[in-house]
Amino acid sequence: MDNNSNGYEPNNRGVAVKLGAIIAAVVIFFGIVAGLAFVAIKNLINGAVKQDTSIYNVSVTAVISENREHEKVTEDSRSIVYTPVYQYEYNGRTYNVEGSVSSNIIKYKVGEKVEVKISEGDPGKMYDPEYNRNKVFKDIEHEFSIFWLVIIIVPLAVVAIAVIAVCAAMKKRSQNNVYITNVSDEDAEDPNDDYR
Repeated sequence: MDNNSNGYEPNNRGVAVKLGAIIAAVVIFFGIVAGLAFVAIKNLINGAVKQDTSIYNVSVTAVISENREHEKVTEDSRSIVYTPVYQYEYNGRTYNVEGSVSSNIIKYKVGEKVEVKISEGDPGKMYDPEYNRNKVFKDIEHEFSIFWLVIIIVPLAVVAIAVIAVCAAMKKRSQNNVYITNVSDEDAEDPNDDYR
């Protein structure tokens, strides 16, 4: 016998819950995969650019003597990048050391004073705590992290909202269903009906 022949509509809540659980499982799976990919890429970048700074054990004040221009040529374009040159004195000798980072913007003005670290054993080696490969890549890593989290979180949030909306709609629909059982004609008569 057909359930709808007596006016009964099946409850779709169970279907909605199962569908929601499947979608949630898929979303969680892809979230975990994306998270693992993010961690792997982050560790790969850190391992490739990490600079050992333990040899830089003496602090000195350097003056930016120039911003050396270098032409950067790629397949599609040419551009100018600037590398600061640090001038400092140590043990009566003056050193001019080119920084380890180049950029298309000028980081320091000529004449600006900067606190740097040098190697006592090799004073010609210098490390700028504010402008070095570690810091530049840390900033890039931070931006990459935000970008990656947006890529992960936004789709997960959209899917979660969609699942919640579908479940809420199914629940409301199931609550609004009218369940009519087989009622005899005698029971269906209203004794207060004046138009009988």
